[in-house]
Amino acid sequence: MKKTFILAFIAIGLLSMPAFATETRVLSLSGASNYVWDNSNVFIFPSVGPLYYRSMVAELGDEGSDVASQSSVWLLYANEEQSFGVAGLAVNHHSVGYGKLLDYLVPVQNDTFSVDIITRLQDRNLGQHLMMIEQPKASYDLLYSRKFGKITGGILLGRSAWSGFNSYSDEERKADAGIVELGLGIGYEPRENLRADATVSYSHFSFGSSYSYSGQDSAQEFRSDGSKRLAFDGRIFYALNEDMVIVPRLKAGYTDLAYQYTQNGDTNSVVGSDETTEFVLGCGWNYQFRNHLKLIAGADIGYSKLLIEDSLIIGSPGEIKETITEWTFPAFHLGMEANLANWITARLGATQRMVSVKHNLDFIDGTSSRSESSEQPYRLNMGLTLKAGNLNLDLLVNPELLYSGGNIASGSKTWPATSAALSYRF
Repeated sequence: MKKTFILAFIAIGLLSMPAFATETRVLSLSGASNYVWDNSNVFIFPSVGPLYYRSMVAELGDEGSDVASQSSVWLLYANEEQSFGVAGLAVNHHSVGYGKLLDYLVPVQNDTFSVDIITRLQDRNLGQHLMMIEQPKASYDLLYSRKFGKITGGILLGRSAWSGFNSYSDEERKADAGIVELGLGIGYEPRENLRADATVSYSHFSFGSSYSYSGQDSAQEFRSDGSKRLAFDGRIFYALNEDMVIVPRLKAGYTDLAYQYTQNGDTNSVVGSDETTEFVLGCGWNYQFRNHLKLIAGADIGYSKLLIEDSLIIGSPGEIKETITEWTFPAFHLGMEANLANWITARLGATQRMVSVKHNLDFIDGTSSRSESSEQPYRLNMGLTLKAGNLNLDLLVNPELLYSGGNIASGSKTWPATSAALSYRF
């Protein structure tokens, strides 16, 4: 077991920089991060847990005054021989499924204001007595993985929840939101220069708000209706030699978020649904130049289709169906990691996407509208890692800092970093 782990660790050394990493490091590489090893991969591929055992990470989240609630902490532990496998616990870590649920609960979000799902319903003169549904606040993940020769199995269980209740005299209001997640992963490593990992995951969403008045027929209820998410993630690392690695990957997902609203016990209820189908196929390339420079390149194609049958929350009255189809063909990613000194590593990542969008909208009177557009969004991120022994501080650098110099140089309120993380390996 120990020998197998050492061989696997050597293989990873060929595929990644030796520095320990975090989700902040992933952000700094933009889309190129999909084609490198990172310890945050355990939440996508639980089968890679044995490669990162005995580690603790604190993700501090985005810059701002609410760091304490945004931060997350997770721990992976095993004995040296991993005779009992690797166990992990994460607190307040937010998954892709969590983000999907949050976007649904707050359908209108911008820099100026946001509108939650119940307020949106009340704008249609429904559910006037319902309590607001808040985002799930208590989040926990349990991870377990174990190596069996050339095969590694992993399982991830996650739970996020929130509930609220208040009453006055004979009135009663209740609300809740939550997500339960299960991920099953498998890794296969037939030889030192080849490793494949795949995961199938399922998420069950729940949310609702209700109002009742004792002795009167004035009940109101808004609740989820079979909301779920299914996803598949797969990735292969194949080392052509000691310096070069090819990384094909496949990602697919289906998300169904739906609700049902009833008032005064009516048998005729109002329903709405939001279905998303996603698919990404890509291939990347890593090149390790000696010990101080790593270059990453990748290209992928993507497809997504959003089908909305909801005229109350997401749509507007009079709409029957809305379909948004998006093709990304292709997206190009470039990344770089450079060890500037023993105590500092610099990162740079850029992504250029070519996106084509078709938008169809059908109305209740039988009419419809069609539109097409294309764009080429671009993203650039930079990052730094400061190292002291086994302790690392990862920073996502704010590019505006290069122009303003920050508060000391120019009095600017620009934050020097927009995301930070601490990691320690023991």
